[in-house]
Amino acid sequence: MRPLHQELMDTDFTDTHHFEVPVTFCEGRQDHHVSSAVARDWYETIDSPKSWHWFDRSGHFPQWEEPDRFLGCVLQDLSQ
Repeated sequence: MRPLHQELMDTDFTDTHHFEVPVTFCEGRQDHHVSSAVARDWYETIDSPKSWHWFDRSGHFPQWEEPDRFLGCVLQDLSQ
């Protein structure tokens, strides 16, 4: 993460609404680092194929907090 941190902090997708690949959001309802409301508002502006997954028992890292469900969502989205 360290080598990518500055680039990640400098990246702004606010005005980006189309992607050449499907977009998947995996959001933890207990996330106290990033506002899911802001993410959801931006998600609604995306015109590419997209999916949204809520993780009720996760915070900022659903891939580690609910790994089986996370993998299931990723595999489901990849199969579409």
